[in-house]
Amino acid sequence: MLEDYVVQALKKIVDLRGSHVHQWRLSDNQIDRLTGISLYTRMPARKIQKAFTAYYESEYRKIRKQWREWVARGIEGSQKVVDSYFDEVFKLIFDDKGKLVYPANLKF
Repeated sequence: MLEDYVVQALKKIVDLRGSHVHQWRLSDNQIDRLTGISLYTRMPARKIQKAFTAYYESEYRKIRKQWREWVARGIEGSQKVVDSYFDEVFKLIFDDKGKLVYPANLKF
């Protein structure tokens, strides 16, 4: 059934967003690691601070790229689900020529 397909396809998103808005449900070792690296950027020794700041920025860009790709894949998958759902709905509302189908007993 189409409804079951849509519900199953969006299950991960619903589970993720189904929690309280302030409750963090994603965990990522890369982000945790980045937090650890950021502590070294506050070292009193200027050379160490500069080295870790450069390292932090490099790692930040890599991790940000990974997360952006993950989000983009999620959006793409959601769009496919919505498109396939409305392809079926469209068939119920419009005929083969694209004209609106409505009950014959309606008078306009």
